[in-house]
Amino acid sequence: MARKTFTVEFERIDDGWWLARVKEIEGCLTQGRTIEQARERIREALEVSLDDPRKARGARFRERFPPKLTRMVGRARGARARAHRAKRQAQVELRTVVHELKQMGVSMRDAAELLGISHQRVQQLG
Repeated sequence: MARKTFTVEFERIDDGWWLARVKEIEGCLTQGRTIEQARERIREALEVSLDDPRKARGARFRERFPPKLTRMVGRARGARARAHRAKRQAQVELRTVVHELKQMGVSMRDAAELLGISHQRVQQLG
């Protein structure tokens, strides 16, 4: 049996709960205190809404959140990804500089002083 994909729309409602609604099935909705809880409950609601509950067990969900929330989360995830790349690049640069300072005969303690890191970190990088 092919897996059916349903669109689940999430909405934050006034009392702080999450409303989850299956777009393709009128009246198939539920709520939860957390997104996780709403996800669990929407699967249960889908089982009740379908003529064959087994179809719900293998169903996939495409989740949609309010556009403003999606944009905010996208910005935050993008910032985290950029920070992660910058951190990796900084580690590569530190490792390179530590190696070059070592080749110049600069002590670990002086390298640490110059780079603003501990001498133990210099030793790890070298």
